[in-house]
Amino acid sequence: TKLDGTTIDRTFTASIADPQPRTLYNINVDATLEDGKIVFHIIVDEGFDTVDIDLGDATGNPNANWSPGEEWIDERDGEAYGTVEIGTQVWMSENLRAVAYPDGEPIPEVQDDVTWWSNNTPAYSWLYNDQATYERPYGAYYNYYVIEHKELCPAGWHMPTMQDWEDLESFVVNDGYPGSVGEALKATYSWANDNNGTNAYGFSAVAAGARWTVFDYVGELTYWWVAPDTYYTGPYSSGITANFFPWGDYTYRVGLNVRCIKE
Repeated sequence: TKLDGTTIDRTFTASIADPQPRTLYNINVDATLEDGKIVFHIIVDEGFDTVDIDLGDATGNPNANWSPGEEWIDERDGEAYGTVEIGTQVWMSENLRAVAYPDGEPIPEVQDDVTWWSNNTPAYSWLYNDQATYERPYGAYYNYYVIEHKELCPAGWHMPTMQDWEDLESFVVNDGYPGSVGEALKATYSWANDNNGTNAYGFSAVAAGARWTVFDYVGELTYWWVAPDTYYTGPYSSGITANFFPWGDYTYRVGLNVRCIKE
């Protein structure tokens, strides 16, 4: 709306050459007044063959109209995460990929094996130190110093407690799923020796293994860090092996994945 009260409507279209799948692209729109017209300058870093722009609410919140089952945009880095509602819980259906805390504090990346295992401060890595290949679907691997330092999940989400994991397990058991909890929550790919799951609830757990000095058990198991609480005050984890849903305690220096649950 112009100062004289008149409104100008404009429609624009755009195309992006060679769009890449499962890649988030930021579109910045700069509206300026030139000779009585509103002119939009569109800067596209990358794009899909179809680009949907969610303008959000008046505050610019990209998740203003979000519902469980839709992607959640992590505002710290623009990463989009699938979500799934399982019983009374809403989980991200992907491992976290954040390389900074929600307040912007960066988390150092450590690639060298010796440095990783001797380090006693927050650090993350990518599987086999190859972000381009393994960022999706495996996510980042964090040592427990990252978890202990401060909340890692985006605003509106939190690191699951052991109770959250136990509630998830209880729901699957009581829901009458005919197989094991592990089978129900595992993805239909990435698991070795014909141990792929049915992904019956859309949780999509991939066999990410873990990082000790080096990466190990990739294809065989996956573990996620458990948020510290009044009982579990150290580096505890919950995870999936071939068909089981175990928990265990680990050293601070092991690298595990993180899943977030909605508050």
